Amino acid sequence: MAELNPEVGKMLDTAQSLARELLAKQGEFSPFGVTMSPDGTIGLQAGYAGEEQSSTDVIQLLEEAFRAGAQRGDYRATALVYDVFTTPPGKDARQDAIAVSVDHRDGDSAVVLYPYAFTAEGELTVEEPFAVEGKHKIFSP
Repeated sequence: MAELNPEVGKMLDTAQSLARELLAKQGEFSPFGVTMSPDGTIGLQAGYAGEEQSSTDVIQLLEEAFRAGAQRGDYRATALVYDVFTTPPGKDARQDAIAVSVDHRDGDSAVVLYPYAFTAEGELTVEEPFAVEGKHKIFSP
């Protein structure tokens, strides 16, 4: 992947730090969002899709809100954070990972995955992240 905008790095830092904190304290987390306003202010976003909300519903709700906000000019970058099950490069087994899907108005789009596990003592360990090209869902025309 090409070098990402430095603002995307700031979004990734905020997003994965909060996800790690939630995992360490609760052992899980619900999907959430991180936004950057035109002036560079970072904000957190939660989605609520009703009493019987699934992660898929919350992700869809956040994506729709991000697209609407991007069209209004409310955001210059967004990050959607959720838990996935993936096979990291060089491994044969699937494992949990924090997924951070970042999009920037200048065209950057990536999904950065942070594989993680819990030790026998219940401590969170996070491995080296890897990235794949994003789907450009938020700022596309």
